[in-house]
Parts: sequence; structure tokens; C-alpha cells
Amino acid sequence: MSDSNSLAQNAPQNTTALSTDFSPQWQQAAYDWLENFRSERTRAAYRAAWRAFLEFAGQHPEDVTQTEVINYRNHLNELGRAQATINQHLAAISSYYRLVIERGLRSDNPADGVKRLKNGGYNASWLTEAEQQQFIAAIPSDSIQGRRDRAMMLLFLTTGVRVSAIANLRYGDIQPNGDGTYFRYVNKGGKLEREYIAPPALAALNAYLADRDALQANDALFVATEAGRNTIAQTNAPGKTGGDAKHDQPLAAHTIYRLVRKYAVAALGKERGLQIHPHSLRHSVASRLIQTKPLADVSSLLRHSSTRVTENYVHGVFRETHDATVIELGELFSDPDTGGEAEAAKQ
Repeated sequence: MSDSNSLAQNAPQNTTALSTDFSPQWQQAAYDWLENFRSERTRAAYRAAWRAFLEFAGQHPEDVTQTEVINYRNHLNELGRAQATINQHLAAISSYYRLVIERGLRSDNPADGVKRLKNGGYNASWLTEAEQQQFIAAIPSDSIQGRRDRAMMLLFLTTGVRVSAIANLRYGDIQPNGDGTYFRYVNKGGKLEREYIAPPALAALNAYLADRDALQANDALFVATEAGRNTIAQTNAPGKTGGDAKHDQPLAAHTIYRLVRKYAVAALGKERGLQIHPHSLRHSVASRLIQTKPLADVSSLLRHSSTRVTENYVHGVFRETHDATVIELGELFSDPDTGGEAEAAKQ
């Protein structure tokens, strides 16, 4: 029996959490990594974390970059995972790659430098109204991919739904009604929700659907274009998974993350654009609404279980509003004719 066959036998699929398409060396690394932990609870937690990360990244561990790890951290935060859970997932990823480096399978750890969450989470980012317009304007409408992406991004910015809601949409989830068109999706906790599609988003969606062949109710709504599938096929090495390569597969969450970053950088420049991810679009909706709507209304739109969760979304906006209010109060005394500055100086 060859060494390769022996390695594969020593690393059963249900233990390694790696696809059998991966080479025996990578399977063995995952097996040894997990078996090296003495606690079964630790092995179970790290195995689950690794499987979840692989599913999110959608690529071979050899090709994972720091960007995927950062996006995964933000994705877990978007799902409402506890700070301790998110940090545990990051620790698992980092731990695995330390062993991979020891085995000589790659030279760097993509989890290095990825910030762990501290109390209160990480600083949220959102787009101003002007930036939202720039963001949409950066998406071309003269290609199938552009029309697809414009429809997706407008759905994000007009509903505030999570990435999973858009990524998992099927054609049958789009439901015209007498008073408009809605889409249904499964929210956190498995609850079925229905969301109204605003006219600009509906127009963009119809423009995209005009490019698609006759669709059945269960067909994925947002899929890779032919050009995208060809790119994936050309870049995938033998034995590596194709992610969005199949025609009928919905776009993966990590693909949507990359698209958001791509258009944010194009619209706002690299420094600002790299701060933006899909959850930023959800925060952007909250930041717009809180200017004119009660907190309870914003919480209801975002499908939060409590307004306390919503407060975390709009805390930064409240801070900006507070600062602006203080500045406005100070303007009363900024005119020398009022004597305000002189009186303040005497005190």
C-alpha cells in the first residue's frame, strides 16, 4: 500500500472535516490537528468551526487569504454570534494553519493579524446617503453581471436584510401581489419573513431577470454568470472545489462579500472601500432610518429580537448626531458680536 493511500485511510472524512478531493497530506494535517487536542469538547468545537469556515471560504485551504478570515469574522458577527464564539472560530483557524506551516504545506498563517473581538464587538461601518448613491453608480448596467449585482445591492440597501437572505433567494421567493412585489426568506431562527421590494430595486431585478432563461420556482435567483464560471474553472487547480462554478448554484456568501468590496473600492477609493462589507449595507439602512424613524421602527425593519440589538447598530449614528448637536449649540456663541467668546474667556 502506498504512503498516500495510508494517509487517506488514517484521516476519515467524518473526523477531518476536509473534502476527500483534497490531497492526503491536507487530510492528514486536519486529522492530526484535531487528534492532538486532549479534550473531546475542544475537538468538537474546533471541528465545527473549521467546517463552517471552509463552507464560507469556498476554496482550498491553501488558497485562503487574510481577507477571507476577516470576512468570516464579520459574517459571524452579522449572524449575531457571541463574541466568545467568534474568537473561538478565529482561534481554531489560526491553530490549524500553525500546524500546516509546521508540515510545510504553506508558509504563512492567514489568521495572523486578524483582530479578535473585544467587549462591545468591532467598530461598525456604514455608507452615508451620498456614498450609497456613489456605490450604486459604480455598478455597471451594461453587462449581465452588472445588472445582477445592481439588483442585489439595491435589495440590500432598501431592505437591510442579511447576506444569507439574498444569497439563498429562489425564483419562487419573488411574489407579486396586488399592492406590490415581495420576496420571502428565512430569517435567523428559521422564521419565514416577507419583505417589500422598492420600485428601484424591482426595476433592477426585472432587468437582471430578463437576462435569465425561463426559471423554475426552485431555481437560484442570483448565480454566477457564464464569464464568472469560466474564470472559476480556469483558476481552480485539480482537486479543488469550484464554489460558484455550477450554473444552478447560488452565489456563495464570500462571493457577495468580494463584490461589495469591489464596488465600494471603485466608488470610494481603496482606503474607504476596504472598510465596507455586506453588513455595512445593513448598518447603512439603519443609519438612514434612525434620522427620521423611532428606534422601534428601525428594529422592526431589521427583524431584531430587541431594540437593544438595534442600539448597537445605530450607536455610531447617535454619537455623530450628539456631536453635531453640541456643535450647533456652540454656534450661538461663535459670533463675536454676541460677546459669547469674550464672556467665556472671562470665566
